[in-house]
Amino acid sequence: MVRHQNWPSILAEYFRDCEHERFMRGHYDCALFAGRAIDLMTGSDFCSEFADKYTTKKGATELIKKKGYKNLEDLATKKLGVPLSNIKMAQRGDCISFDATEGVALGIVDLSGAKIAAAAKDGIQFLPMACGRKAWRV
Repeated sequence: MVRHQNWPSILAEYFRDCEHERFMRGHYDCALFAGRAIDLMTGSDFCSEFADKYTTKKGATELIKKKGYKNLEDLATKKLGVPLSNIKMAQRGDCISFDATEGVALGIVDLSGAKIAAAAKDGIQFLPMACGRKAWRV
């Protein structure tokens, strides 16, 4: 997978667009936020497999398992490859998992390289990199 040459401006525009999104499972949630960022940066099509196909956490979990993945981190590994050996190696635009209120979630390393950008109830949130669990190179 190769990022478009202008991926930083694409990611910045995506983050701006997400400032006005409302959290809605299956449409704008942690996994789809990260997946869409990756799709935009690379031209991949990860989201079509999941977008608008569930409306609850239980539905998301069931769909992930039905598609052959154990959980979100397993999905990220099968789509992006082996996680980095240390989350401190994660760079701008990489995918990163973190612990959220309802379990493990996915985000994207922001353009400063110092925070995790993730879907929030009202828009987008930025968390410290120290919250990260695993990271994958995009």
